Amino acid sequence: MQASFFLIFVFMKYIRTIGCVLLVLCISCTKKPVSMIVLQTSDLHGHFNASIAGLAGYIKEQQNSWGKSLLIFDTGDYLQGTPGLYYSSNVDTTEKHLSSAFYDWVPYSAVTAGNHDIEAGINVFSRVYRQMEVPVLSANIVHKSSVMPFFTPYRVFRRKGYKIAVLGMLTPYVTSWVPERLRPGLDFHSITSSALNLIFRGHVNMSKNP
Repeated sequence: MQASFFLIFVFMKYIRTIGCVLLVLCISCTKKPVSMIVLQTSDLHGHFNASIAGLAGYIKEQQNSWGKSLLIFDTGDYLQGTPGLYYSSNVDTTEKHLSSAFYDWVPYSAVTAGNHDIEAGINVFSRVYRQMEVPVLSANIVHKSSVMPFFTPYRVFRRKGYKIAVLGMLTPYVTSWVPERLRPGLDFHSITSSALNLIFRGHVNMSKNP
C-alpha cells in the first residue's frame, strides 16, 4: 500500500503582517478524504494575563470537540515583551520559565522559534526550549560548525490513518535583525533549500511499506 502523507510547513513570518503560512501537500492520497483542523497563535509576547485563560479554554474546548482531527501550533515571539518575561528569563533562572509553563499547560502540538525569541539570547532560549515538553521545530536553524539542526527539524503526527509531517521554519532575515553576539554559532539557512533537503532525504529513505 502506498503511504498517505501530508506535509505542513509552519513558517515564522516573512513580513510583519503575515503570521503564519501553511502549505499542505498530499502525496499518494489513496484513502478517503478526511477533515483536519489547524489552529495557530503567534506573537503572544508574554501577555499571560487573565485573557490568556480564555485562549487556553477555547483551545481545550476545540480539542474536546475535534480530538485527533486538531493540530495546534504557535509560530513564535513569546520570550520577550513583559517585565514578567524579563524576570523569568534573566533573574529567576532556577524556576521553570513562564513561557515553558504556558506551552506545556495548553495542549499545543508544536511551536517554532520567532525572531524575538532568538533576540532574547542563546542562553535564554536554549534554557527555555530544554524545559519545554512540547516539540520545538525549526528545520533551517543549524550549528555553523557541523551544519546540524539546532532544533528538531520536523515532527510526524499520525491522524486518522495519515502521516502528517510538520516542518518549522524561521525567516533567515533574522541575521539582519539580531546581532550575532545573541546567536553565536548559529546559522539560518534558506527556507526553500531546507525544506527541499528534508523532502528529498525523506523520499530516498522511504521504505516499500512505510
